[in-house]
Amino acid sequence: MKLTRLLGSLALTCLVAFAARAADFEGTLKWTLSAEITDPAMKAQMAEAQKQMADPAKLAQMKAMMDSPQMKAAMEQNPQMKAAMEAQIKMAEDAAAGKGEGDMLTSMMPKSMTVRTKGGKSLVTTEGGAMPMEILSVNEPAAAYWINRKDRSYSKIPIEQAEAEAAKVEHKVTKGSRTTKILGYTCQEYLLEMTQQDTQIRGTLWATKDIPGLDSKALARASIGGQDAAYLAKIDGVPLKMEMTMPQMRMVVQASEVTPGRVADNLLAVPAGFTEKPFNLMPPAP
Repeated sequence: MKLTRLLGSLALTCLVAFAARAADFEGTLKWTLSAEITDPAMKAQMAEAQKQMADPAKLAQMKAMMDSPQMKAAMEQNPQMKAAMEAQIKMAEDAAAGKGEGDMLTSMMPKSMTVRTKGGKSLVTTEGGAMPMEILSVNEPAAAYWINRKDRSYSKIPIEQAEAEAAKVEHKVTKGSRTTKILGYTCQEYLLEMTQQDTQIRGTLWATKDIPGLDSKALARASIGGQDAAYLAKIDGVPLKMEMTMPQMRMVVQASEVTPGRVADNLLAVPAGFTEKPFNLMPPAP
């Protein structure tokens, strides 16, 4: 779904870029994520889609497709596609068993993100949602890797693709008049207006300058930040909360933990023995 991908991309690439440039901070940071559909028509569409997913015949068809020799061969070379399809089948099984978490959007979106960072390297891990992921990033030279521990593989993310899209995004940042406390840090309000692919996003960001080693102005220089992180050059501090709205939905990302402390070196490297495979930025849904 276009809107879900857009909001998810906005939040995730912002956090990945943030982690990649946290060169002077060693520790662990966590965010919680929540999303809701605000458009009645879209709610109805999602409800119908979830009903179809619970159809035993549809589920059997999806499983049969996964077992075909052609699909197995394709998934062997594309771990992102395999993860996406396995996640969709799991969602269908949960829907059929009445175990779904509300609407499809709630089920698809990650519930939280954890960032472990040290010396210009970071590991971003999402928890919950349709397709949990691990992204390892380094800033010298700038590179990012999708880690698939279940498949024992990794894929280098083509960061040049994000850079090529940067010119297509329009954004405006205005410093607000309010401040608030988040996790004990004083945060300044910023208002964001962004247009991407004819879709307008409005947001409120709360950023702090009180965490040593973290600076959002460096995010705009991080290659893996791409178009979604460019606006951070106009913000003083690091966002601890982002509230983003679109015509049909709303998303909130808020820090739940900022813990300075030792991060093991082996967490910030591609695991030994893993096989490199091509990366597909937008794996097709079955």
